[in-house]
Amino acid sequence: MKPARSQILNDISVLAICFFAGAGNYMNAAINTFQEAFPEIEQSVIMLVSTLPSVIAVPSMLLAGRLVGSKVSYKALSILGSVLIVLGGVTPFFVTRSWTFILLCRAMLGVGAGMYGVRNSFIIRSVPPEKIVLMTGLSTVALTVGGSFSGPAVGALASVGWNYAFLYDLVPVIILILVIVGMKEPEKLPEIPKDGAGGKRSAGKLSWKICFYALTQLLIIGTLYPMTVSGVSIYFDRYGLGSPALAGLVMSLFPLLGVVGNLFLNRIMKLFRRFTIPVMAFLVILGAGFSLIFHSLITTAVSYSLAGFGYHVIIGVLQVYNGLEAPPEKLAVGSTLILASKSVGIFLSSYFITACTWAFDLKNRIGIENAFLGCIIVYALLLLFTVLVRVTPDRKETGRPETPET
Repeated sequence: MKPARSQILNDISVLAICFFAGAGNYMNAAINTFQEAFPEIEQSVIMLVSTLPSVIAVPSMLLAGRLVGSKVSYKALSILGSVLIVLGGVTPFFVTRSWTFILLCRAMLGVGAGMYGVRNSFIIRSVPPEKIVLMTGLSTVALTVGGSFSGPAVGALASVGWNYAFLYDLVPVIILILVIVGMKEPEKLPEIPKDGAGGKRSAGKLSWKICFYALTQLLIIGTLYPMTVSGVSIYFDRYGLGSPALAGLVMSLFPLLGVVGNLFLNRIMKLFRRFTIPVMAFLVILGAGFSLIFHSLITTAVSYSLAGFGYHVIIGVLQVYNGLEAPPEKLAVGSTLILASKSVGIFLSSYFITACTWAFDLKNRIGIENAFLGCIIVYALLLLFTVLVRVTPDRKETGRPETPET
């Protein structure tokens, strides 16, 4: 196979993984039909069909990050992850009597989805240095498009029958074929030299910046998630901005502008250099501020556009920075740590709403608007910190791309 064609197939296979990287959140569209099928089950237990895979994916993701490249190959891990997702995801279509069994199957899916967490480190290890920023942006685009597609697709399947929603988990069959045919294993890292007479091996360590990138990912999704997902319909209803369908249309601007931002990630990073994160944080602050101060359909649309653009560019930048900052042997660990932080942030987002309502208690405002104010404060602190402290990568490892912001 020609090298160019081989590289294209490799890129397509990893982008396909990114398309289906959500660990179960796409089942939100079918929650009502599940509740109708199991009326004796409490709603909080029904909701586990969506949230449990994300929780299970976190330890699976972190373990995969430690093992991949040294104990197990990227290709083998991607194949195993795809198989577990298909088995755990589709089995409830056939076994429909026990909700407990269904949740066990969803836990299996979460383990498989966690194995997909090595995707960003695979991109950095497998593509030419000059394409890393482009492919990182495209991976975020694929993730965003996949998330936007999955909701309507699951909803349509659930309208046929509640158990038909689980057939969406057949998508990884296509990914499995692409991985087997097209994914090529990155070159092995050089042996870590032995250190002195003791014969101990000295491996690189994760710097404070990698930990900062992970903490940033947790905070930016944990504080923004209430605005982008859980609070949209409540906000529209409170201020009479339109129907649920219109609320969904406005909400779609958030991922849509994220796609636009990551398509031009390389140019954005060249334009703003080390101030890319502060500038994008400022856009999110503007977006949340518009929703807090103004209550019209137009300003809400502008709000979601600004916030979506800024947020999605930041998550792309964090992965690029990790690829430049982490030692080669710790690249997968840093990448999966950032992705795991995202899942933890989503899980903690509901507590963030409660905390903001307790702390601010804005008069004549709904609870979600307290979260808007909390979001503004967190992003303002991020902006200030990244202006005063240089968080761009320091390391210039052999084969790493030179980037203008460093």
